[in-house]
Amino acid sequence: MYRTIDCATWDDPWFAELSPNGKLLFLFFITNRRTSAAGCFEITRRAMMFETGIRGDALDVALEEISSRVTWWPELQVVFVRNFYKHQRANSNKDNFRKSALKSLSDFPETVQETVWDAYPELRDGEVSHREPITIPSPTHGDKETVTETETEQKGANAPARANGVAYSAGFLEFWTAYPRKVGKDDAFKAWRQLRPTHNDLPEILRAIAEQKKSDEWREEGGRYIPHPGKWLRAGRWKDEGVEKPVDKYRGVPA
Repeated sequence: MYRTIDCATWDDPWFAELSPNGKLLFLFFITNRRTSAAGCFEITRRAMMFETGIRGDALDVALEEISSRVTWWPELQVVFVRNFYKHQRANSNKDNFRKSALKSLSDFPETVQETVWDAYPELRDGEVSHREPITIPSPTHGDKETVTETETEQKGANAPARANGVAYSAGFLEFWTAYPRKVGKDDAFKAWRQLRPTHNDLPEILRAIAEQKKSDEWREEGGRYIPHPGKWLRAGRWKDEGVEKPVDKYRGVPA
């Protein structure tokens, strides 16, 4: 697929303010061979590092830097470049390009579809559905993991909320719903993205929250000592072992 690149990109104030890594990553996302007509594609973090040369924390910084125009779902390993469809369609046969975008969009989970539809309502009118199981890459290796239509619909029920143009992932929304201290949501999402939890991690995180809710520390003074969610994630507190059970102060036995 050929791409149209506007030379005026270099004069765009947003692009001009990006770091060299931010510029490179953004240009990579709009020119790499995976990008579909809808502007979304599957890619592993390892592939990003290998093909751009941006390593480790520097990649996380670049992803955060361009997040106002690019959504990255680490748990799905999917990228959505928001303005890609608009700019490419303007220089193509509009009807054919729309059909191509609709066809490519059918391969993605409903969480991704909802985000694209939010940006381009015209694509919602097409018949995009998951009648067959779809596959998405595991965030930890190259094996495929099957996701059924029911599982995808469940993710879609947590339609991504928006913050500064960034879509909250379905996994993060489950964490946020379960976590009892609702402060610093954007900071918590940043920590979530840095953590990059896998599908197998989420049940363990939710289990840890349920257990720690019962502890004296979290129950004392109306939850005053519950850590901020971002701090809890960065410290890996969901891996804590031997969380003490609450004690009945009057009987001196576990409640």
